[in-house]
Amino acid sequence: MIAAQKLFTIRVPTKAYLKKYITARYGHPIRISNATLIGVMIFSMAQKNITTNLNTNKKDLKFKFFNDLLLFRAPISEVRTIGLGLTSDAVIQLNRFFEAHFEDDLYTWCQAHIKSSGRRKGYDKAIYSFADKYFIDLYSDITFDALKQTEFRYRKAIETNYKNFCLAQQQPQQLSFI
Repeated sequence: MIAAQKLFTIRVPTKAYLKKYITARYGHPIRISNATLIGVMIFSMAQKNITTNLNTNKKDLKFKFFNDLLLFRAPISEVRTIGLGLTSDAVIQLNRFFEAHFEDDLYTWCQAHIKSSGRRKGYDKAIYSFADKYFIDLYSDITFDALKQTEFRYRKAIETNYKNFCLAQQQPQQLSFI
């Protein structure tokens, strides 16, 4: 008979909508190890001296918006070898990672669920269905307008980066040999 593996619980403050999104994707509590992307991120944040270049007041302001906790479970054997101490800067960086992951998934979901032509492409319906899929309450967790604005900004950033990339590919680099 195999003995049950002992697990260490890690609590990471986050926003309510991010908690719902992450737990809907990965379960609750989230089991992490060096074999999972989130596990690698958390373990690397614990090992490195992470800085955010934010002063104490800005860090405190960020933590005011972290109104929920994500629970992660890691094998004690990995925690012993790596050590685990998440600084406030590491928690902020992890939340930035979670937000970037969320924004990318929101954008991808909307692109897959909108019409390619017509005046009304269906962004509202796509955003509502994304919120439903991840059990995000559009009244208490995050507003519909905030989600719509997040998707719009992400989409415009991708379009701008794509245009800049295409322009750079069209203009051949001139090499000068002197």
